[in-house]
Amino acid sequence: MREFAEASAVVFVSITSAERVVSVYGDAAVLTGRTTIVGRRDDRPFDGTYRYTHVFVRRDGQWQAVSAHMSRLVVGPLNRK
Repeated sequence: MREFAEASAVVFVSITSAERVVSVYGDAAVLTGRTTIVGRRDDRPFDGTYRYTHVFVRRDGQWQAVSAHMSRLVVGPLNRK
């Protein structure tokens, strides 16, 4: 995602989530899933599929995001989709 931060103009055409799983542990929760992103950066098209993990904690009755991570999935002969 660093390349997105350095781009001068990023336009997201679609962001699709799948395989979402939420696990709650008292006042903490972990959300995992897969997302596919399609867009344009500096008028050049890009797309990619990523796995993500988001961590939330409940503070004063409100859920607050405290951590997030996303890794790009590489398509190879064993994991074509």
